[in-house]
This record gives sequence, structure tokens and C-alpha cells, in this order.
Amino acid sequence: MQKTVEYINNRVSPATVQLLIRERSKGNSLRQLGRIFNRSHERIRQVLAKYDLPQVTLLPETTVAAKLGYLPAWLIQLRKEGIINPIKSAYYWLYSEEQVR
Repeated sequence: MQKTVEYINNRVSPATVQLLIRERSKGNSLRQLGRIFNRSHERIRQVLAKYDLPQVTLLPETTVAAKLGYLPAWLIQLRKEGIINPIKSAYYWLYSEEQVR
């Protein structure tokens, strides 16, 4: 799935930025996005840093469970029921600080 980065007046188009943000929020790494858009991971990082909202700290499921004083199975059940929506990375489910509160 190769996509092109559209430029308007030497700037990245808003549609491309929205697509980058959406794909990044799905858990794609900068390298994966770079391959998809045929750009370096550094260029993808620069675009996201310029146009994306501030980054939030993401915590793995085991850390969140320990912080809250619950077993990881409790978080798994909440995730399966759709009560919480963590981000799926390559190997882990990641939770934002806001979700932990």
C-alpha cells in the first residue's frame, strides 16, 4: 500500500497530514509510515511534530494495572467490552495517562 505525499506550495497537504495522524494513532510506527508514504521516518516525524497535537505518554498494560492496583486480566476484560480503547502497538496494548485516571 504505497501512498504519495501531496504538496501544495511546497507544504504537505492537510489531507495527507490527517491521513498520517490517523495511521499513527492506529499504532503504525514512523518507519511503517515512511514506507507507506515513500518518505524517511525522520520526515514523517517532522510532519507529525509540526501538525499533530502534543504527544501523550503511553504506558503498557502491565504498568497501568500495577499503578491502579488491579490485575492485568481486569484491563483485558474492560478492553474486550469496549469500555476502554488502548492503542495496539506491535507487541503491546498501550494506554494514555488520561485513560489511567
